Amino acid sequence: MKWLVENHLEKIRADYVINEGGGFSFPMKSKYVFTVQTAEKEVMWMKIRAGGSPGYGSILGVADNAVLRMAEVARGSGHTGQRSKSCP
Repeated sequence: MKWLVENHLEKIRADYVINEGGGFSFPMKSKYVFTVQTAEKEVMWMKIRAGGSPGYGSILGVADNAVLRMAEVARGSGHTGQRSKSCP
């Protein structure tokens, strides 16, 4: 792949790529379904700043814990609002 990128990038450049999704199938309603991968792992850097009063880690709900709010922000940032679609 490195050689192709360095020597013939124009032959492999693409706007979209569909992957086989791991190369395995599974039976569903007397047919075999092959998964298709449409995205890959990506890096998403973020800086989250939150304030609050300190609490005690082993006792939940004691304080206005900024760490819990930051965790919610980080968890929600991966949600794109798109629903996955299963097509057997």
